[in-house]
Amino acid sequence: MRCLPILIVVAGLSVPSSGDAAELLPAETTVEAAIDHYIRAMLTDRQIAASPRADDETLLRRWSLDLAGRVPTLAESGAFQDLSPSERPVATVDRLLASPDAAFHLRNELDVLLLPDGKSSDEWRQYLLRACQENRPWDRMFSEMLIGKDDDPAARGATQCLRSRAAELDDVT
Repeated sequence: MRCLPILIVVAGLSVPSSGDAAELLPAETTVEAAIDHYIRAMLTDRQIAASPRADDETLLRRWSLDLAGRVPTLAESGAFQDLSPSERPVATVDRLLASPDAAFHLRNELDVLLLPDGKSSDEWRQYLLRACQENRPWDRMFSEMLIGKDDDPAARGATQCLRSRAAELDDVT
């Protein structure tokens, strides 16, 4: 699950695709530095002024809402303040992703995304929760949804997505 927020951010960026090695960042560039680089380049190309950096309390609230689906508790806010400013981002995101709330929140988001008409069953939601708790790769989840076997305990409920959407073929894709 740790890769999901990074993928969401990177998906919206214009990364050079011309194949010119001179345009690519060196292989040792950290993920954070690469994301910052491409965001700055996109803003410059589109002549958009960057917003000022959010304060730490705002970042904590945003991270908590995005990763756990809730605002931070008073205890979490205090623990956040006890960290050094340089430790706060990584420690907070790691803690939130390791929390049970992250799996529940991701399950809820996937449920709405995959079955937007609210046709989900308890079995489907339990499948999504197990998959999120196990940090199951998306390719495996997708395969289970399409060809899963309800007699397989790990995949039970996965086919609910296809069964709910298959009544109308255009809804499958």
